[in-house]
Amino acid sequence: ITRPPLTYAQKTQGLLVSVCGMDISTSLEMLTMMTVELLEMLTMMTVELLEMLTMMTVDLLEMLTMMTGLIGDANNDMELQKKKSDPDWKEHPDEENLESDLGKDRVRDLKDKKKLCPLSGCGCRVNKLKKHYRQKHKMSAEEANNVYQELKTGDKL
Repeated sequence: ITRPPLTYAQKTQGLLVSVCGMDISTSLEMLTMMTVELLEMLTMMTVELLEMLTMMTVDLLEMLTMMTGLIGDANNDMELQKKKSDPDWKEHPDEENLESDLGKDRVRDLKDKKKLCPLSGCGCRVNKLKKHYRQKHKMSAEEANNVYQELKTGDKL
């Protein structure tokens, strides 16, 4: 009695059984498990690499920020040294310089026709003082007019 020739699947299964000691279903199970384990390992390695890259990027940004700050400080120091080497430069301007600065403000006031509000603590530049007194300083029309007349005649508030 002769047997029919073996099919390809039967030959493969026979080969697996003879080499590995298992049949096809067992070997497929094993391959699936190995694939899952490999994917898990790759995922974990990818996550670890991303964490490392993130930490390295943060460290680099911190270093760059610190270096930029140091460079900025050095530039400020260099500018200060340049100013100090100038014979006309003074760290604390004297009163004469302050008066000349005030003169510049007055010239600017004349050019743009705006007046500096003389009431203490205000410092607004306005075209119409009476209107400014009523709106900003909440004065009545009569009070605003009185203050304006006092200033015009030169009386102190």
